[in-house]
Amino acid sequence: LESQKTLFFRTRIINQTQATNITANVTDAIGVSNVLVNVTSPYGQTSTFQMIQSGTTWNYYYTTTLTTIPGSYTARIIANDTSNNINSTETTNFTVNDVTPPSVVNITPVSGSQYTQNTPVEIRANITDNINVSQVYVNVTMPNGTTTNLWLVASGNDTYNATFTQTGMSGNYTVRIIANDTSNNINNTQTTSFIITDLTKPSVTQ
Repeated sequence: LESQKTLFFRTRIINQTQATNITANVTDAIGVSNVLVNVTSPYGQTSTFQMIQSGTTWNYYYTTTLTTIPGSYTARIIANDTSNNINSTETTNFTVNDVTPPSVVNITPVSGSQYTQNTPVEIRANITDNINVSQVYVNVTMPNGTTTNLWLVASGNDTYNATFTQTGMSGNYTVRIIANDTSNNINNTQTTSFIITDLTKPSVTQ
């Protein structure tokens, strides 16, 4: 190859589900035969893609999904001429940001569960993330509308739990789980509820 100039990414930092255009300007004194791009993930896995020619410019749109591994990717251009001379020296990097929030499932108590006054209630959920869970807590809204926070602690097998003890008030309690990962993606969509039944006897006076 007489020369190869890479005019790489239109966007060097993208989020999961977005794409970046890998672009190379490839020229040769005789003729360019083919141009490929090797993309290596943060875990060292390499995939090879055919670039599309438009004059002396070759393009490949690298599209990501929610399951794409976040981190730094390396792109290596492999340009071949009609005499089978290969230039594979040009590389550069782009970054894929993590935008996947934690998954929150198997929440306890089941919505509508009933307990008697002053009975401790265990709040538990299975929480996972494609990278790492950072912290988990719950907002508990009590029957009188006041809200209190309670941190959930990891107890193994992706389980986070804590015991809520402020159950002296009868009525409906709403629990909202807030799970945060190390990329600061938050899942706060999962809720449950429980009911504290009234055991207080009426006061009778003469």
